[in-house]
Amino acid sequence: MSISSNKFTLYFALFLTLLNYKFFAYTFSVSNLTNDILVLVAIPFLIFALMGVVFGLLFVPFLTKPLSIFLAVVGVIGAYFINTYGTILDSEMIRNAVQTDTKEVRDLLSLSMLPWLILAILVVGFIIKVKIVYKPFFKELAAKAIFVVSFLVLFGVVFAALSKDLVPFFRNHNDIRFYTTPFYPLYSTIKFSKSLAPKEPFKQIGLDATKNDDTKRLFVFVLGETARSFDYSINNYSLHDTNPYSKANDLLSFSDFSSCGTSTAISVPCMFSNFTRSDFSPSKASNTGNLLDVLKTAKVNVSWLGNNSGWCKGVCDRTSDSRDFGGTDFDEVMLEDVQKKISDANETSFIVVHLQGSHGPTYFKRYPKEFDKFKPTCDTATLKDCSHEQIVNTYDNTILYTDYIVNKIVDMLKNNTKFETGLFYVSDHGESLGENGIYLHGMPYALAPEFQTKVPAMLYLDDETRLEKLRNLKDSELSQDYIFSSILGFFGIKSEIYNPNLDIFAK
Repeated sequence: MSISSNKFTLYFALFLTLLNYKFFAYTFSVSNLTNDILVLVAIPFLIFALMGVVFGLLFVPFLTKPLSIFLAVVGVIGAYFINTYGTILDSEMIRNAVQTDTKEVRDLLSLSMLPWLILAILVVGFIIKVKIVYKPFFKELAAKAIFVVSFLVLFGVVFAALSKDLVPFFRNHNDIRFYTTPFYPLYSTIKFSKSLAPKEPFKQIGLDATKNDDTKRLFVFVLGETARSFDYSINNYSLHDTNPYSKANDLLSFSDFSSCGTSTAISVPCMFSNFTRSDFSPSKASNTGNLLDVLKTAKVNVSWLGNNSGWCKGVCDRTSDSRDFGGTDFDEVMLEDVQKKISDANETSFIVVHLQGSHGPTYFKRYPKEFDKFKPTCDTATLKDCSHEQIVNTYDNTILYTDYIVNKIVDMLKNNTKFETGLFYVSDHGESLGENGIYLHGMPYALAPEFQTKVPAMLYLDDETRLEKLRNLKDSELSQDYIFSSILGFFGIKSEIYNPNLDIFAK
């Protein structure tokens, strides 16, 4: 089969335009049909014309096929994630993908990928098989010039005719660019790659850290995964009682607690850093000491036990006492080690217990059958094949199981009389369960629904008087910005890096 170069470019531009149907659907959803009807009609023509210009310039002999195959594959991948999970492939989602292990990849595999895989194979097969016919050099150059100019004219005429409507529309809805494929995923990949550039020398912090007194303290920080505050009955969620154990132990729940990011790769390094969300960046955090380093400087024993399949995102890399359980079993696999750490502790200690928690989309794999309480459930990774009720039931079972795990550790601390003890449970980020067509997490923070940014935060202290005073903060606006200085405050650590304004215990 033979085809002229311009016709190939035309077809490819049309293919990618159609592949962006979710972009057009999102544009439709944010528009005002009364005022923006002409804009809605114009945008597909503008996108098609812009692709015609770009590909008309880029597609030259020897480059056309490899470039079009690459763009087609990236475009299909982007369309799959946007269509299936409502996920935007920004630079932080690319970071998540790079840090994803084989277990997380397996959880994402489902039959819903099959049509997209077939589409990619068919398109790539067509590109490989088709013979692109080029004219003699000057005739080809003239034909390409006419092709590009024609699309430029189309773009210019449409844009000029509606510029007074298009310019304000794009200014008011500049987030629609996130839904373009393959262009935004490619931009995000380049942005992520730039963040990997060589860094300045490692910056140590808190080198002056010392304990105020000789009181022996033991604190367990339970780092949750993908738990959203909205599904916590201790926060007045009424559909299911997801926190019977926390209620029985009278844990203090902070009902308005925000995450630093919408993904593990951002939130975990952020909450253990001395940066607030407004000035945090992954590159700065990876090149700067964190809470664990400061605690070790102050002679606090630090341990990290993790069952999250993505491990500790670099936070525990300088911690010698750590164990990775790999996320292949339920979170209770760590309880024996937690008990041993608590029982054997002789010095002031800080123990991080990183859960697999509610990591999706395979929520049904996160809890043993005895916690399969809320039914019917969604027992597949293809969330769109389940009703919203099934997804919520399954997700709430994970919250119930996490509540059980957290309070098993609380019970261990209650049985320990050698130390002043405390436990703080905070999830890294939340989760969307299909609300407004969005699943999972990882949306750009500015666009993310509160389902992804509002996280559970529950506190236990053996000092009941101190805990009771802190109940005044129950509904206060708090965030993961408070974790760094609050932990230092619990241990009574003096340091220039400590900020009393971000210490919950100093309130």
